[in-house]
Amino acid sequence: MRLSFVIDLRSSEFKLIEEIQGPLFSKFFPNNNQDNVELKFEKGVAKFWFERRGYIDESGLIKYDFNKKELKEDLIFRQGIIQGGPLFGELIISSNYQTNLTSQDLNNNDDIMQFSKSIVKIIALETQKILDILRYNFGHYWIIENINWDSRKCNLGFHCKNLLHLKLFDEENAIWLDLVPESPRATINLTSKISSDFSDYLTEKNWLKFKGLVNQGHSPSFAQKQLIKAFITLDSGDLEKAFIDAVTVLEIALDKYYKSINNKSEKIGKLFNRIKDIGNKEQLSNIFINHDTVATIDLEAAIDAIDIRNKIVHEGYTPRHDDKVKLEVLLKLNSLLIDEPFSNLISSNTGNSLENLGPSVS
Repeated sequence: MRLSFVIDLRSSEFKLIEEIQGPLFSKFFPNNNQDNVELKFEKGVAKFWFERRGYIDESGLIKYDFNKKELKEDLIFRQGIIQGGPLFGELIISSNYQTNLTSQDLNNNDDIMQFSKSIVKIIALETQKILDILRYNFGHYWIIENINWDSRKCNLGFHCKNLLHLKLFDEENAIWLDLVPESPRATINLTSKISSDFSDYLTEKNWLKFKGLVNQGHSPSFAQKQLIKAFITLDSGDLEKAFIDAVTVLEIALDKYYKSINNKSEKIGKLFNRIKDIGNKEQLSNIFINHDTVATIDLEAAIDAIDIRNKIVHEGYTPRHDDKVKLEVLLKLNSLLIDEPFSNLISSNTGNSLENLGPSVS
């Protein structure tokens, strides 16, 4: 049994300068279903992929358009930012889980209601693994957090039709049928700079790392999730709260760091426990003063960021725009302490550009 679905990854949680369609790729885009990510589960296999959709505008930049497929390979390699669009997926259910369904059974039937609920749950569980890694390891915080069915907002029919675009393949007639178990109903409540470096977005190299983490069954740690949430506050422009959140993340990251040392050696872990009673700035200095990848000037900036946080809390200080750089450094040091397999802090507030490849050589 085969089922297909398409998930809009746009989140209503964030008010962005410009609406973003899905994750952001750079100078690379996976080759549709040929470059899918596959997850095995108890009852079958789930496949996920992004499709090359869009067109080339008058300036030569790729613009996302679900209804157009005009992307050219040579232009993809030059494009600083390419919007990924929705997440496409397919479930292949093993034969021992199949239910005898006909086109007449696909709505207002108790069996199809139960079947649809089980499929919706499987899709949510497997998709969550993809969303978590994209959001918390690769920094794409603006995509939707989860696709769980919330019966308070819509019925199952609406969720299947409008949020999952769920379809069931009719093997006998070789056609895709809409899987809508009941008439859809929902409750609706209405309430940059241009970068020159896009290497932290989903490049071809990063896509391979993403697939590797998915295949390994990786799940981002609590500390990593808090780090990305602190960066979300920074990227949204709330500097005061971002400084406070960043130091809170530092405390979580330090605790995780000490636990990792203790797991390696209880004897060394006990020695490190002695510095846990000193201040955050002192702990940070002890850990990073001789670190190969941290310059002294960066360590000083992170310490300044902690001082700024204290001034905000105790003196009502209002951070200046140029304080932001120090906060970014502190977040990066937090990332080193957390030590996830992969951790990117990237902005959604960016423009686009084309790389100039220069004259061709014959």
